[in-house]
Amino acid sequence: MYINTTDTIFAQSSASGKSGVAVFRISGSNSLALLRALLLDPHFNPKPRYAYYKDLYHPAQYLPDHKAKQTLIDKALILYFQAPNSFNGQDIVELHTHGSRAVSKMLYEIFSKRDDVRIAHPGEFTKRAFFNGKLDLIEAHGIHDLIEAQTFAQHHYATQQMNGQVSQFYQNLRYQLSRAMALIEAYIDFPDEDIAPEHMQEVETRIRAVQDSITKHINDEWQAQKLRDGLKIAILGKPNSGKSTLINYLSKREVSIVSEIAGTTRDVVESMLDIGGYPFILQDTAGIRHCSTDLIEQKGIEKAKRYAQDADIQLLLYNAQDYLNNPQNFLHFASEIIDPSKAIILINKIDLLDQNSHQMLCSGVNLPPSVLIHTSVQNDKGLEQLHHHLTKKAQEILYTQDDLIVVNECRRRAMKEALNSLSNVRFEDLVLDAEELRIASQCLHSIIGKIDVEDLLDEIFSSFCIGK
Repeated sequence: MYINTTDTIFAQSSASGKSGVAVFRISGSNSLALLRALLLDPHFNPKPRYAYYKDLYHPAQYLPDHKAKQTLIDKALILYFQAPNSFNGQDIVELHTHGSRAVSKMLYEIFSKRDDVRIAHPGEFTKRAFFNGKLDLIEAHGIHDLIEAQTFAQHHYATQQMNGQVSQFYQNLRYQLSRAMALIEAYIDFPDEDIAPEHMQEVETRIRAVQDSITKHINDEWQAQKLRDGLKIAILGKPNSGKSTLINYLSKREVSIVSEIAGTTRDVVESMLDIGGYPFILQDTAGIRHCSTDLIEQKGIEKAKRYAQDADIQLLLYNAQDYLNNPQNFLHFASEIIDPSKAIILINKIDLLDQNSHQMLCSGVNLPPSVLIHTSVQNDKGLEQLHHHLTKKAQEILYTQDDLIVVNECRRRAMKEALNSLSNVRFEDLVLDAEELRIASQCLHSIIGKIDVEDLLDEIFSSFCIGK
């Protein structure tokens, strides 16, 4: 339902700072009046959803010298969206100006001194859209997650929320519970009627199906965390195997110091990057060797082994010449630190081998089921294959059967509460069972946004940027 609010809000919706174009929004019942004041045209009546190219002026009474009557702020593209057919159900005016800090400062100065408009709170434009029924709470989260998305995978799950796919999932769960409640309440209202066994079987089938679906998504919590924070790749190997060179290559910048001196990397160096559309955290670890007498290096080696255990993917680099000199030593070294199901093994620095050595390398030993790739970071050999396998492993880790990951902790808590209520349905007392089903349904409904807790809404929308 459309909600008419009395206050009008203003904010810059595009990123602050110098840019080619900046977008400012005005929303509320005074939007057109404020626009007319900027145009110095009290009779301007824009057609909704049409673009106008107009001069914006600074009102003379707000200028320091009070002399200039028509000080030009900027030439702007103006769009008007009439309530209720706008993003948030209210009148909205958008000003598309040049991305100048001075322009932004002047507009904020004008609106901060007026009584009929105020500066918007974070997320307030979207919050009004939620209250006016333009989108539900999941779709609002989708907008926030889309703005925050840095990789294709994060973008994909954000758009699922924004376009209603995730909302439909919860609506379907509620529908199943509603059908079960209708059958149970029918028996409560007509206790003299015999309960057909097939009807009670239908009730139980629907409830258990909802339980199974909720349980599956709650158990996928770690996938949501990996999607938000990134999959961890521990780069492991002996000193001078090329670990630092590899992380610098993949990061496309100098993240780690490259040196021929063994033990240069003492601590873990991390770098965030996007590979194949998935978020990764690359971790360059200390070179692992058993003969070090340096206490700091020894601590770095122990830390490298801990990171190897916690990693989602292990990249083991091994010098190609060392591998040819003693393949069994390689096998022993690899078996000490890697989990074959997580590992991608790189036999590195193949550019330093002669032709005969290279042929010998191709008939070498593998560690099934690990992936083994011959690489040269210096000559860009095998790195495309490495990208392919990293992307493939990310798909395997983040894959879900219905392509839906629950990425919100508030949502997860509501699902756990619903699951707890459903587990209390035992078909011994139908009145109590109906109450448990109502509680579970309300939990699912709160996920979509039918809740009365103002503080919770403020917490959610305060994480939005200003102007959204």
